[in-house]
Amino acid sequence: MIRANVVLQSAIRKLEKIEKEERPLTVARVAAYVRAVSIRSMQRAPGASKPGTPPNVHKGRLRRSIMFAVDTQGVADVGPAWSQLDKGGLPPYVGNIHEFGGNVPSKRRKENRTVRRYPARPYMRPALEKGYEKFIDGFKGTIGQ
Repeated sequence: MIRANVVLQSAIRKLEKIEKEERPLTVARVAAYVRAVSIRSMQRAPGASKPGTPPNVHKGRLRRSIMFAVDTQGVADVGPAWSQLDKGGLPPYVGNIHEFGGNVPSKRRKENRTVRRYPARPYMRPALEKGYEKFIDGFKGTIGQ
């Protein structure tokens, strides 16, 4: 029984080492996949898309603002980013308004100000749900299952 315990502890340490080494790479692959799926979900079309469907693309600025980053612990951040404004991207709050819906006041003077209501048009969450299976499959290949 003691020998089995030692072998089991050794196997657990090997798995932890593999997971620690492979996690950032696997997470980066999944983050890139989620980004690509979210970008591909937006179609070029005139006018607004139906509520509940990904937003339509007019100039491509929302697409260009979607980025991903992975830190050394293997934690990913995927979504609209400020860093792409100089390349024609949009501020992140525009992406959030599309994803969750919301109200945006006009830029007119206070006495003439109106509020524009945007229905939710999710594009990141469906991409993340598709990426979940890829994430699980990535770790299955690491362990050898």
